[in-house]
Amino acid sequence: MKTANRPKDEEVGQNDGPVGGLILHAPFLSVYRVVIDTGCTLPGDKFPNCDLLSMVKSPTILVHGTNDQIVPFHHSERLYETIPEEFRVRPIYIEGMSHNNVHAQVRPLFCDRLAEYLEDNVWPKAMVKGRSSQQVFKARSKIWKMVDHEFDYEEDSAQRVLGL
Repeated sequence: MKTANRPKDEEVGQNDGPVGGLILHAPFLSVYRVVIDTGCTLPGDKFPNCDLLSMVKSPTILVHGTNDQIVPFHHSERLYETIPEEFRVRPIYIEGMSHNNVHAQVRPLFCDRLAEYLEDNVWPKAMVKGRSSQQVFKARSKIWKMVDHEFDYEEDSAQRVLGL
């Protein structure tokens, strides 16, 4: 099993090291707290994110809709506070979005925010065999720009929905 703490792989010549970045979409405090907010971690809860997220050592961004009927929005708000401050990235909270959709109206701005996250926090440190992090960064930036131009959107309303 591979983990972020795995030692250097001699065959590949890379150190997996810490995870480059973490994107959490509609994250929950814990599995049990989705059903009932107990205020503490109960025995048997296999996903106590509220207890584990404080150990994350990678730039972390949260994505959550304010109208999520499956995982309450306040879970993201509370989880954000558990992320060590140096690894907190401005979250993407989308007004009116539910659990499984990103409105077409805000999708381009959503992609812009994810691109910003990757460009600022992940790609500059990325290492691909035979390529510098700067080469990787430039290639990824071009891809995101192409995705962004596929959509037409009203920027003012999209920014308002994202709370910018």
